[in-house]
Amino acid sequence: MFNICQFCEEYGFISEATTHFSAEYQKLTANADTYAVFCTQLQAYRDDLAFDHLPALEKLHTLAEAIGIHKYTMEMLYILCLLPDLKIHYQCEGIPLQYFDSFANNLKAYAESCHKTYGVWGTNIAWWLMDFFKLKLFSIGRLQFRRRKFRKNTGPYTQGTYYVDIHIPGGAPLTSELCAASYAEAADFFRQRYGMEKILFGCHSWIISPEIKAILPEKSNILAFGRHYTVYETRMDPNSSAVSFIFNIPGVPADLDSLPEATSLQKAIKQHLKAGKTINTAFGIMDYDKCKEELR
Repeated sequence: MFNICQFCEEYGFISEATTHFSAEYQKLTANADTYAVFCTQLQAYRDDLAFDHLPALEKLHTLAEAIGIHKYTMEMLYILCLLPDLKIHYQCEGIPLQYFDSFANNLKAYAESCHKTYGVWGTNIAWWLMDFFKLKLFSIGRLQFRRRKFRKNTGPYTQGTYYVDIHIPGGAPLTSELCAASYAEAADFFRQRYGMEKILFGCHSWIISPEIKAILPEKSNILAFGRHYTVYETRMDPNSSAVSFIFNIPGVPADLDSLPEATSLQKAIKQHLKAGKTINTAFGIMDYDKCKEELR
């Protein structure tokens, strides 16, 4: 049986989160029948790395409701209990174990974000995190990466061409030094693992959207990150989904004055929203071979 407390302590979860996950896990394991259902979903992953995880998560949500555990807590318990299996896969595949440690360290940030946003220790993005367990998504330094194909012709790049998609998790500052180190290591990793000769990094995020340039100061880490990307598509987001990430709230509140101003980013975004504007997203590409010298 997985030792929740030991893992949480090893990877720096705050004591409140550790206590909560331990207590809820004990509640889960106290009944043999309910724990058997949980273990069946664990086994589904062990039997088939590429299994359809969405039905498994739906079953876990039903189980959570039946025994009085919040579904976001149940999702995190599921993720935590699969970690020993993930570590074995990394070892068998020759994937650097520091990438496993990086992902495990990200989990405490996901738990804290879920608690700030929803008042629950857990995660609401297990559907996304499962790509780590399927060995599709990798946490390499400050950033996370996965291989994808262009779904359509994009600028000079043709449909079907492989690129390395980037996800920017919360946590450490988005400094140029940390990002440069991630890019360099990821480029080597994807060349070795997938035989990719040309490394294109793709980013779909509000962080590289054109309007951000008018909101943030020139020396912002966010603007420095975006300068290396050529934007090929801007997507309107009338719901300003980025607000959830920036302010740790479920969505844009009716009363914009209630938004916090704890950081310069929050202050700038708040004024942007109060002016009746939205936070949209964009998709951009960085040709790593052309940019790697200026990244250093």
